[in-house]
Amino acid sequence: MGEKPTRVRILETGAKATNGDRNVSYGEPIYNLTLAGELKATIRQHMRRDMPPGELEALDNVLQKVARCCTGGFHPDNYVDGATYFAIAGEIAETYQLAGENTSTSVKVI
Repeated sequence: MGEKPTRVRILETGAKATNGDRNVSYGEPIYNLTLAGELKATIRQHMRRDMPPGELEALDNVLQKVARCCTGGFHPDNYVDGATYFAIAGEIAETYQLAGENTSTSVKVI
């Protein structure tokens, strides 16, 4: 029959990762993802400034790492990744501020 299509190999790899070591390390994904979603929703309810999309995405990644820290065991890489995403968010925010904050590409406060 030949080699499996790329999409099948990707899906099989993902299934092994999320049903194997990662699931044991971080627990059931529903807890982590529920907390991450709730954190993100709360942030958006309380935002008081427009934000560049890249900055908001980096902060979303920070919140994902916070959720992992709160719902799984201790994994130093969560703290390293979270700090790194936070630094990236700061860099993006500074770049937009120095450029005069082009709000036409910013995520608007709702």
